[in-house]
Amino acid sequence: DTSPFVSPAQGQASLNIMKLAHQSLAMVIRKGVDRCREARSEVTLEGVQLQRENETRTIDVEVVPLRGPNADDRYYFVLFKDREGEEKVARSRKSRSPSFWDWLTGRDAGEDVPPGQGERVEQLEQELEATRDYLQSVIEEYEATTEELRSANEEALSSNEELQSTNEELETAKEELQSSNEELTTLNEELQKRNDEIQRINNDLLNLLNSIDIPIVMLGPDLRLRRWTPRAEELLNLIPADMGRPLSDINHSLPVDDLAGEILTVLENLQVQRREIEDEDGHRMELQIHPYRTSENKIDGAVLVILELPGASPEA
Repeated sequence: DTSPFVSPAQGQASLNIMKLAHQSLAMVIRKGVDRCREARSEVTLEGVQLQRENETRTIDVEVVPLRGPNADDRYYFVLFKDREGEEKVARSRKSRSPSFWDWLTGRDAGEDVPPGQGERVEQLEQELEATRDYLQSVIEEYEATTEELRSANEEALSSNEELQSTNEELETAKEELQSSNEELTTLNEELQKRNDEIQRINNDLLNLLNSIDIPIVMLGPDLRLRRWTPRAEELLNLIPADMGRPLSDINHSLPVDDLAGEILTVLENLQVQRREIEDEDGHRMELQIHPYRTSENKIDGAVLVILELPGASPEA
């Protein structure tokens, strides 16, 4: 039955013996475990006074080191021995060294001590020694905790500096992004203006082609159909789905044996070609092949123009 020495304490459950032990035994147990850890051998603290419910009992606290499954593991067996009923052998006054009580009262070691006061003095000395060891242990723990807190503080300061540097970098990146956003906004406005201009030019070109009553066909450098006028659509039997198709895939009615070859010849020598042709009904027409020049004076295809010659029938 360990209830006189160790019992669950109020509050959160814990298996820490320092919290389970009686308050008058906590410092004694710590002192015994510390001595056992240093000496690595069995340690016995004799004559410990246990005060419980207006009753004082004299016990011995024994701490025995135990080996765990691993060589580095250390366990400790704490044994409480009750000395109640045993007579304590009085030590010789002459051989007794000056105690704390002697120093406190100013008496010599050989002077008589009132009955019962010697045990009380010894008890106080034991409690004082246990308190001193406990305070030393607390100081060591405090110093270790302070060192850990100092290290943690240094790490926090270092992290704070890194965060501050990162914040400055983010602030710089934010300014750069803001500047880039302003540039993109300006560029977007310019592109929008150019898009409006292109749309306007496209509409002008579309209206121009629709208003011209002349067969005109625009081809790309790969001889694919790019644009044509409504008159060319009737003459060459074109449909909207033919947009982007090669000219060679179109079954046109022009009396030209190798129209694609003649267009490639114009693209090579960059000279306008004109030739007279006549359809099956005897309508005379002039076929013109012009190189398609861009604003940078680059050749980007060809333009076919078909003109009716004088003397052709109105139906032509």
